[in-house]
Amino acid sequence: MRWAPPPDLQLRDLLGPEGTLGMPAFPIRQDPDKVFLVDKAPVYTGMLCEIFRRQSDVRRSIHLSSSVCAVGPNADYLVRDHHFTDMPWGKNSPFLRLTELDARILGLGAGFEYMTPLHAVECLLYDEVPYFRRVFDGTIKYRWRRANGETGEHEYRRRTGDIRPLRVKRYFVPDICVDAKISNLKVLAMDAKPFIERGIALGRRGITVYIDPPPRPELFVPRPVEQGH
Repeated sequence: MRWAPPPDLQLRDLLGPEGTLGMPAFPIRQDPDKVFLVDKAPVYTGMLCEIFRRQSDVRRSIHLSSSVCAVGPNADYLVRDHHFTDMPWGKNSPFLRLTELDARILGLGAGFEYMTPLHAVECLLYDEVPYFRRVFDGTIKYRWRRANGETGEHEYRRRTGDIRPLRVKRYFVPDICVDAKISNLKVLAMDAKPFIERGIALGRRGITVYIDPPPRPELFVPRPVEQGH
């Protein structure tokens, strides 16, 4: 039997030395009363992501619920500020920085309902559309530690509510999102920037993945902009 390199190494070969590869690395244990061991905590986002996380040259963002791993020229930019954000998927998060890098998102074995970048919508519209304030309740504060001894604390807004992502899928395919199968493997492909921009446009129209809190139309009226701002 011939040896085949792990899938993560094959993806890196396809991207080449100028390409950056990132994967979700959401920790299995998300107890804010325990120290988040950034370089050791295993992920629940699949074996491929866990294998990728363990590579010595891979960098991981510091976030208790929505950590991301990356390798390549833009890896540091993607992950370095996640623990300074007050929202998991908003400004300066790896998910939003994908749009700034014109990144392409590839889902292997995961359907549309697992497209985490959709959550950028409630983060970016938090101040603009009253409804999206209701999907956050309180904050989560935790301590973290790296293998090199570096430690710190991070506090971010806790997302609540109940979602049904498939409610909005028809607004994304086929012009924004390619949904296909390779044998029995689900494959999704999309460019990050138009994908998130479409989600924001829908959110402003009151079209959302959330079913709870109830998305009543009056809650999607934009907040008035204060004079001078």
